Amino acid sequence: MTYIYIIPFTSAWYITIGIFAGSLLSLLVLCALVPKLWKRRMVSFLGYFLIFDLLFYLGYMHYHNTFSLQTSLPLTFCAVMQLCAGIAAVFRNKTAYEICLFFGITGPMQAFLTPAVVYSGEEYILVDFFVAHGLTVAIPLLMTFCLGFTPRKGAIFRALVFMQMAVGSVYFANTFLEANYMYLMERPAVAHPLNSGPHGYNVVLWHLYFYLIAYAINAAFVLKRKIGEKTTDNILR
Repeated sequence: MTYIYIIPFTSAWYITIGIFAGSLLSLLVLCALVPKLWKRRMVSFLGYFLIFDLLFYLGYMHYHNTFSLQTSLPLTFCAVMQLCAGIAAVFRNKTAYEICLFFGITGPMQAFLTPAVVYSGEEYILVDFFVAHGLTVAIPLLMTFCLGFTPRKGAIFRALVFMQMAVGSVYFANTFLEANYMYLMERPAVAHPLNSGPHGYNVVLWHLYFYLIAYAINAAFVLKRKIGEKTTDNILR
């Protein structure tokens, strides 16, 4: 595999982060300003786009004779989260929303902070990497701030169970296909703070990273809920 790795704190990195932050903010502001019906249509359109993007990517690989069961299936972590975000947006599925809220923001976000794109000369791959990852982050935020979605009680535990089931399924797929999806079999050949140490140790670090962020997001919603309940009790008194 050939990686293009954008080194953090370089001019290219600042440009990438700036475009991402500006685009995300613009989407949130636009969604906040349009009527409620258009909020729903906007989120649905982005969801359909993400699902179509996954299918188009597979077709693109096949057309260019670069498709491989070992590298091209949508079994990477971000591809799984992209599918969850698409399902959440199109079908207003609460379970899919909760999964991409807790994990779909964290994974693609770190991909923006430390971009490592598998690249073999096609500009489409580069563009799609940033567009798909950006929209995967945007959809749970749009559904939260524009459509009023919030995680249900116990959502964090259901999301954790899904996460472990997905990782376990991909591990067995890797064994059968002799692949390395989600980098469960060996570390990626890129420099990253969470890839330090022997293989296995880095998998534990990644799990801790994802779980800590997920619990922090859940804690924010729990705190918001408790403040709301306390305010309501004071009003009723």
